[in-house]
Amino acid sequence: MTSLTLTIDERADSTVIRVCGEVDATNHARLAAALNEARRLGAPIVMDLSAMTFLDSSGLNVLLRAYNQSAHDGLHLRLAALHPRPHRLLEIAGLLPHLRTCTTVGQALAEISAHRPKPLTTPSPAPPR
Repeated sequence: MTSLTLTIDERADSTVIRVCGEVDATNHARLAAALNEARRLGAPIVMDLSAMTFLDSSGLNVLLRAYNQSAHDGLHLRLAALHPRPHRLLEIAGLLPHLRTCTTVGQALAEISAHRPKPLTTPSPAPPR
């Protein structure tokens, strides 16, 4: 079994999943479970992939399913800081134009924040005459 560490960071307005190691047929179910847990929280999701050094077709399937399910649920999902090897796989597969990727986790969080609906404001009462 290959090494995979997943960390879920629940924030006030998003969930960040940090993926460290290799995602393959022996452990992709763990990644799917982490993504499902994050989706249940109902907040936008950022996947920090800076330390994900390998991604095979089973892991790719997990990412694509999560992306589609999040879109169906109306949630934002960003892939951030892609390691060069998984980035190359997404590029070869022709998927990069279809996924929301960001150079850094900070950029992904900023994008999500910018697309968040602004709270409604009530108009100030008119001054007395």
